[in-house]
Amino acid sequence: MTHYTFRTSNGGPIGPLRFLQYLDEDVPPSAGNDVFIPGGTASNGDLSLFTFDNTEVFGVRHSGAFGPQFGLQNSVFAGWAGGQFPLMRDRITGAGQSVRVQGVISDGLPVVTHPQLGTVFGPTDITSMLAWDIDPNASSAEIITTLGGEEVALPPVIPVPISPATTPIRCKRAACPVSVTCNLPAAEGVMCTNQINLLVRQRDVRSSDNALVRASRQIKLAASVANTPPGQTVNVRVRLTPRGRKIARTSTKRRVRGTIEIRDSIGTTIISATSVRIRLR
Repeated sequence: MTHYTFRTSNGGPIGPLRFLQYLDEDVPPSAGNDVFIPGGTASNGDLSLFTFDNTEVFGVRHSGAFGPQFGLQNSVFAGWAGGQFPLMRDRITGAGQSVRVQGVISDGLPVVTHPQLGTVFGPTDITSMLAWDIDPNASSAEIITTLGGEEVALPPVIPVPISPATTPIRCKRAACPVSVTCNLPAAEGVMCTNQINLLVRQRDVRSSDNALVRASRQIKLAASVANTPPGQTVNVRVRLTPRGRKIARTSTKRRVRGTIEIRDSIGTTIISATSVRIRLR
């Protein structure tokens, strides 16, 4: 927490003055892979601007005092904004960055759904700012800001077995139905969130033109994300990839062997890999 005190030497008015807390977060390992989340409201005193690394899901937030009841003296919160580096920086040092108490999202930041964080802006090189206006007629003022690290607890890595593994999976039209089970007890109330990939060896799905292929290469036939309630078994529509749709149309084989690969929710860790039989069309 940082306290900024403004005071004139002669007791006269400070005059027009806006104070900005600008944060160019650059959460490692990649500054261009961060996401932005505003949380809380200024009226409730809990507004915070969060920036997280898109894959590691840790980052930094900044906030402050938003009214006299929270410690402001002769100053008011003017608003906040989130945008992209260096565009926001250039506006601040140039014509000025617009802000609102409800927030301003600049530079066309895309809205996406993150598997842990929900609705976020990005990913890109995020910058954000908070603004306070000082009473121009006051001879002194105080503004309070805060800065801190944040980490989001990832969902538990839960094995999600394919059940049953020996039943042929029929890939029709745009998807392949797969049965998955969440091994958590229902009483815990935590869903199993996993990425599911259906893989085949390229040599097993040669197209009708008999083009030469590498025997060991695996290709992704279909993929999806499964949110499975604890203790339940559900059928997941694992959607064919663009390559998978082409294979389903042109493969000379209609029955092939494949692998169902279960990964964690962000796709970085393989939890299990199960051999299955696949029927195309």
